[in-house]
Amino acid sequence: MWTFILGLLCITAIEKTRNKGKPLLTMIVFLLLAVVGYLLGFIAMVDYFGYGVLMILVFYLFRGRKWWCLLGQFVGLFWINVMLIGGLSVPVQILGHEIFIVQQSMACLALVPIWLYTGKQGPHNKIIQTCFYAFYPVHILILSLVALL
Repeated sequence: MWTFILGLLCITAIEKTRNKGKPLLTMIVFLLLAVVGYLLGFIAMVDYFGYGVLMILVFYLFRGRKWWCLLGQFVGLFWINVMLIGGLSVPVQILGHEIFIVQQSMACLALVPIWLYTGKQGPHNKIIQTCFYAFYPVHILILSLVALL
C-alpha cells in the first residue's frame, strides 16, 4: 500500500508540472521524482522497495493501448525485474542446451492479463466465480504440499 502511495504522490506532482505546459520541466521533474521515489522506497522499506515505485512510474509513463505503450511497458517491466532486481536464475534444458532464466523475469507474464483487461466485466456466472475464489487457497495448498516433499 505504501508503494502505491509513493507512486501516487510522484504521479500527482508530475501531473501538476505537466499542466503548466512546459515539457522540458515535466521531463526533469519526472526523472527527479523517479530517483526520489526510488530512494524513498528503499528508505521506507515499502513492498518491492524502490523498484515498485519505478514500476508504477513505468506504467504511468506508458499508459495507453498503442503499440509503443505496450512495448514500453514490457521493456520497463523487463528492465526493472531482470536487470535491476535480478536474483535467482533457474537452469532450463532446451533442445540439449542449458539456458538460465532469471526467476524474476516471470513477472513479465503479468502483462498478459493486464493487456487483456478492457475495463468491462467478463463472463460472470457462479462456476467461474467459484473457480476464481478457490484458485488462491488451492494453489497455496498445493505449493505447501510440494514444499513438504
